[in-house]
Amino acid sequence: MLSERLVGEPGQVIAAEPGAQLARPRWADAMETPDGQRTPLGDALDVPSRAGAYFLTRDARRVGALVVNADPKESELDRLTANALGARLHAGRTLIARDAGDWNGMAFRAAARRSLIEPALLLALGMLVIEALVIGARTRQVA
Repeated sequence: MLSERLVGEPGQVIAAEPGAQLARPRWADAMETPDGQRTPLGDALDVPSRAGAYFLTRDARRVGALVVNADPKESELDRLTANALGARLHAGRTLIARDAGDWNGMAFRAAARRSLIEPALLLALGMLVIEALVIGARTRQVA
């Protein structure tokens, strides 16, 4: 019913995942993006990487739609195991927090391992040395 209102005749809706490549529907010759730009179709239908609805047209008339939805696996809210999370992040060592308190403990424990005071002191010392060299060079030029 919706497609009849959009195109004035029965159309076809194709669902696809972003970035997929499908066979070109023989009843369509171009694809219209949400901003109105028309792109001619080649031998294959290259599905856009952005999710959304794209119209398929034939002779500047809408004859169908391409609905691009993200992979449903991206919306799974289940917790991952440490190994699965490490594989997804390409990390050698992965820690998993069981609750908010555990997460807070891990965050502060990691922060306590490495202090920024030593690098800050070394940077300040380096800046003092550079300043002394610049002042000494100016003094020698003036004298």
